[in-house]
Amino acid sequence: MDNAIERIIAHRDKFQAWGSVLSVLALLAAMWVTAPTLQVNIPLAGGASASINAGYIIALGPTFIAFGQLWSFGSLVAMRQYQIKMLASENNLNKDGPHLLSIMGPLSSFANKPENDTSRTLIRQTSSARRGRSIVFFMVPILAQIIIVSHMLNNLMYFDKDAEIARFEQLDEQGKLLLNNWGIETKEVSVTETLFSKYPEGGNNYTLENSGLNEFCGAYLYLNHLKKVVNRTTVQEEVYKKLKDADIHCVPIEFPKYELALNFWINFAMLVLSLYVSWKGAKYYAGKDLSTR
Repeated sequence: MDNAIERIIAHRDKFQAWGSVLSVLALLAAMWVTAPTLQVNIPLAGGASASINAGYIIALGPTFIAFGQLWSFGSLVAMRQYQIKMLASENNLNKDGPHLLSIMGPLSSFANKPENDTSRTLIRQTSSARRGRSIVFFMVPILAQIIIVSHMLNNLMYFDKDAEIARFEQLDEQGKLLLNNWGIETKEVSVTETLFSKYPEGGNNYTLENSGLNEFCGAYLYLNHLKKVVNRTTVQEEVYKKLKDADIHCVPIEFPKYELALNFWINFAMLVLSLYVSWKGAKYYAGKDLSTR
């Protein structure tokens, strides 16, 4: 019996550890898409690096959150299997004894039944603690996915990189160096395009509607264009030097390229899957539907 109880506790602790980490990461992802100027560079072998930005959160966040929930949900399934076997095979369990409390869990619905000798105050505290943990483990990932998917529907923009370079080229030298002209013209991705189109009309250079995210992208695109020009004019050379010294950067240019409709429906399917996993997981974690005689 003791060995089986240890396995139940181990699976419960494993779920709580994974669930806590996943909830924190999901919360950070949801915050990231609301303030998308952040970009994280991950060092790779050979001095290379990979950039992760809000575009990857929009494209892949709900899928990774769902996969993380499925991984942690496996511990709850294993815990439930041991609980069922223990309750079915052991005939000497004391209903109010420590063995049954260990099997069900101190925050289970069993621990909150009025017929227990536990005081009413402790019952309320235990119930509140279980609800609080359920919010962290099962509600936060869902809310994070909803925020990410809603931003994909309502806040996703696109821009035409070639058109921006051509626009910048038409400016005179003073205009090219004017800070107000360093941004880009963005167009909203419509809901119809998100649901049914492969790419927006202007291509798959995505961004989010955030002035701080886009305000230097026009100059950055033009600077990269000038780097490829072999014989620059005098104006181009002067602009190139000044833009290079400005050390400008554009996060949206490193957003991933993906198919709109396919990506949205995958994310939506992952959200529905997470809803089911959270519903079942909350029941398993609370020890519901288990017969305690």
